[in-house]
Amino acid sequence: MEKVLEKYTDSRNEILDAFGCEKEYFIKNIETYNWRVKDVDGMFFLTYWKQGGKLNECIIVKKNNAPIIIKKEEYTMIVVIECIKIALILKNSMEV
Repeated sequence: MEKVLEKYTDSRNEILDAFGCEKEYFIKNIETYNWRVKDVDGMFFLTYWKQGGKLNECIIVKKNNAPIIIKKEEYTMIVVIECIKIALILKNSMEV
């Protein structure tokens, strides 16, 4: 398990480095979804969906009053606020 966690962390850090992002973001791969960004009076929203599926909408985080949307070659990273379930992985020997 330790090797799997190390590989995950290394891969996550490599992705964030490629986009020039801080290390504090959770990454959700939705490359098979359709998506669009809309500006509503200076508030930016990302909507993403599977063909024929429900629309998922989230607010795009701003930095220096600009939405954090980073385009690189074939991919775009957008930092959003979205309610998600998170699985925390804890080391048993650290339980007090």
